[in-house]
Amino acid sequence: MIRHTAVDIAGGTCYGWLNVMPDKSYGTSVELLKKKLSQLHFAKAYCSPLLRCSLLAQDLLEQQIYYDERLKEMHFGRWEGAPWMDIYKEEDGKRWFDNYLTARCPDGESFVDLYTRVGQFIAELPQTDAPVCIVTHAGVIRAALVYFQLVEAKDAFNVEVPYGGIIKIENSKFYLQ
Repeated sequence: MIRHTAVDIAGGTCYGWLNVMPDKSYGTSVELLKKKLSQLHFAKAYCSPLLRCSLLAQDLLEQQIYYDERLKEMHFGRWEGAPWMDIYKEEDGKRWFDNYLTARCPDGESFVDLYTRVGQFIAELPQTDAPVCIVTHAGVIRAALVYFQLVEAKDAFNVEVPYGGIIKIENSKFYLQ
């Protein structure tokens, strides 16, 4: 699983479903990722349809890419584009931060909602011994780690998933490459 590269939006901004572009480090990030992936041949490649992922997948992969809505980041509803500090000050924000696993963002999702759609996607993946590539978001990667029982849901957001990071899931373990 590959997380999209750094994005061109002010730090501390909530941007789950917003279509934001990669930042100025994009070209360098793509070249580094290409080197890391050069020895791998994927059975299939899947991708979030959001621009920050679809652009990366198109620049990284030479095979057909299957776009799936279930690979989008968590939907933060009316908080999309707002500063996290402003969100935290709201009553709804405090409620969500206290229980992000099951509390939904206003007009958005909870982590359980994200986990459910990611789990449905994973359950439909073809059985193969060859690697499968998924270009997506940190929240989706964390939900997948919970799905594979590699991390408990309550600890999912403690897993570091850096921009342009490759998380390899294999033999009931995961590695950051």
